[in-house]
Amino acid sequence: MDPNWHPGWAKERRMPDFFEPDPSKPASYSNLGPDQFSYVWGNVPAIDCLNLSNNEGATASTKNFKLCFAGITSIMIQLKCFHIDRSTASGDIRNLVRTVNSLPENYTGQCDILFNDIDPRVVGRNLVVLWALLNPALPIEDVAELAMHLMYSSRLTSPMSAFLSRGLSVIRDLTYGDDLSIPFGGVGKLKAVLMPGNLDIVTEMLESRYGQRAAENSYSFVMCNAARRDYTDRYLDTLEPAHRLAFTHYRSTGILVPFSFNTNDFCEPNRQVSNPFSRYVC
Repeated sequence: MDPNWHPGWAKERRMPDFFEPDPSKPASYSNLGPDQFSYVWGNVPAIDCLNLSNNEGATASTKNFKLCFAGITSIMIQLKCFHIDRSTASGDIRNLVRTVNSLPENYTGQCDILFNDIDPRVVGRNLVVLWALLNPALPIEDVAELAMHLMYSSRLTSPMSAFLSRGLSVIRDLTYGDDLSIPFGGVGKLKAVLMPGNLDIVTEMLESRYGQRAAENSYSFVMCNAARRDYTDRYLDTLEPAHRLAFTHYRSTGILVPFSFNTNDFCEPNRQVSNPFSRYVC
């Protein structure tokens, strides 16, 4: 909360590492190799790709749309009026969610969405999140909170973890079954079109049995590593003091909740954000 806070490089009167990397400070993830991380979060705010109020306007309620978040593996969602297909280079699903949620409440057209990613970890993650959002087992408010933690938290509550475990059977059926269609509440189906064996890595992640301590250590090694201090300070320098405190708290816990929220119930690793050996991969 110190209003006089300054980045470490400013107080130490040196060039920050993102301008002049120090070879004696290897990146916290360097020992994992260049392909061991998945890019699951966008670095810009989500956008409504249709922006109907400034385009089709009132006539949009009956129009058909075709959108492409392009890429090779596919997930398809068929709702009452939607058909969503998922495959190579979309990663973060926020743009899809915001675009669909921005359609008029009286929308009666058909919206076809191609939604792709080449990383099987991202494919599986997004499939589980979409399955959770469309699952009728929970009220929509609880489903939204569950999806948020699946996307952004390193730990889950026991009920959330149990729900994620049920998602494993869904992924396994997609990987080894003949029917790649997943039923959910309402009219329609959730479908996936997958390359042979490309979700094996996802099932291995969800079947892993490492404990909370191992997951926390791996998370801290990546997200709180001192070698990345200048990169963190660069972001903190753009925030107000109270926001810096809140962000630092989230970064240290890995749980996206209000600042004063009791996180004791978040006692299970989120197995979507670590590999089978507990290494944090996001």
